[in-house]
Amino acid sequence: MLVTKTKTYKAMGFVEALIAIMIAGIASVVLMNIAASALKEAVQNERIDKMTEYAVEGANIVRSAVASTNITFSSSENCYIPVKDSSEGYTFHKQGGQYWSSSPSSIIPNNSIVRNNIGKLPKIGDNSDFFRIACIRQNATPAQYLIVRIGIAHIPSTGKITNDKEMKDYFYTTTINL
Repeated sequence: MLVTKTKTYKAMGFVEALIAIMIAGIASVVLMNIAASALKEAVQNERIDKMTEYAVEGANIVRSAVASTNITFSSSENCYIPVKDSSEGYTFHKQGGQYWSSSPSSIIPNNSIVRNNIGKLPKIGDNSDFFRIACIRQNATPAQYLIVRIGIAHIPSTGKITNDKEMKDYFYTTTINL
């Protein structure tokens, strides 16, 4: 009697290895997405912290600029751009020998700073993507203090919403005793 033996090769170990590699690949993609989201969130938080820092710093700058200028403020709000002057102090931006000013309704309609003319105005620092504006009004007559609203804008953003690529404009309100 003739008996033939045939060898069969079962590739179960190979298939299991391929499945393990696929699961590891999928898990690494998920972990990379989580890491990328965490980095985006960290950058966003850094921008928000920077805007907060610029706003609080802006309040101190405006206090110094108000003391060094001869602007008479009224009960109607006007917006100015605080800048560093040549003597290491602070003042407000001038155009044509006059202090640049704008009404809040034209520069900050709907709580978002208009960006069409920002490129021509001074930014915060030389290489900054941020812009600061101070809207000031006198509270009472006789003048005892000023109400100051500092607005910070991230220039590449629209200023309307905060998401992955956009930054909503940041506003900080303070008072300055006269």
